Amino acid sequence: MVSLLIVSHSAQLAAGVKEFAEQVAGGKVHIVDAGGAADGSLGTSVDRIQERLRQVASPEGTLVLVDLGSAVLSVEMAI
Repeated sequence: MVSLLIVSHSAQLAAGVKEFAEQVAGGKVHIVDAGGAADGSLGTSVDRIQERLRQVASPEGTLVLVDLGSAVLSVEMAI
C-alpha cells in the first residue's frame, strides 16, 4: 500500500489535511503529517520530515503532498 506524507508550512493545516484524508481513505492508507518549523512557527523542518518519512516507509512508495515550493526543497533535503 502506498503511504502518504503531508508537508505544510503550517502545523494546523497539515493536521487538518491529514484528518480529512484519513476519513476519505477509510483507514486503508497510512497517512502522517509534517507541518511547521521545529520551534512551532510557520515553516518546515527537515528533521521532522525525515522522521515522518521513516514512519510511513512502504515498499510500494510514499506520496508526498506539499503546500509551497520551498516545502519541496525541504523534502528533497530530507530524502
